[in-house]
Amino acid sequence: MGGSAPSYERRIGRRLDLEARVIGWHLATAEDVHRPARKAGLVNISVTGAGLLLPTDAGLEIGSELFVELGGVWGAAFIAHARPTRNPELDYCGVSFIGEDPEFADAVAQLIGGPLGPGVRPPPTPYTPLA
Repeated sequence: MGGSAPSYERRIGRRLDLEARVIGWHLATAEDVHRPARKAGLVNISVTGAGLLLPTDAGLEIGSELFVELGGVWGAAFIAHARPTRNPELDYCGVSFIGEDPEFADAVAQLIGGPLGPGVRPPPTPYTPLA
């Protein structure tokens, strides 16, 4: 997977480093969402995105859309940047969450330290597909 981090940040708040935990993910394709979830390592999170360890052979690239599972709730994201890791089988991918699902926003909030509060949601991340 190629790509580099943009020269700016769209993140709201700080990125919270986590002890790596396994979460589920799917490509945002009709075929993939009907298969069992794939495994990713969640290593950090913010209100607007997360850092994931994803397999290098998954066919992902900058702009790939995927669904991620946090706390039993699925939400949409896209890969904003990626870089290789010391493990040749894994890439570190920065994903930005897209959509305004309140249940997913609450799952994110629980991971970063508590509920956002009634009616408080992060703004949607602007996204234009590359293709």
